[in-house]
Amino acid sequence: MADLEQVIFFVFRLCKALHKRLQVPPKPKNGSTPKLAGSFGRMNRALMQTSNLCELLQMDLRAMQNFVGIDASLFMTVAASFNDESDEDHSGDEMLVENSTDTKKT
Repeated sequence: MADLEQVIFFVFRLCKALHKRLQVPPKPKNGSTPKLAGSFGRMNRALMQTSNLCELLQMDLRAMQNFVGIDASLFMTVAASFNDESDEDHSGDEMLVENSTDTKKT
């Protein structure tokens, strides 16, 4: 999980750095947009969307880690209570088994 978070953080930082370095040339005065400027604009938007998605994914991973920790502690609490109950239940069963073996021997 830590490796995935590091990869996401790296992609996030890379997208931010590329976005800062990518300068969209201004539109020419005649109103037509050259293909290169349009491509840069689309790439810029894609980089921003990718960095935003990486940031959201990072937040979701942190939330999942918190919920997994909470769920694990709840699971351990419930499992411990079941173990306590089953120990009490089985102590009576052991007495029955001992009594049944005693009657067979006699």
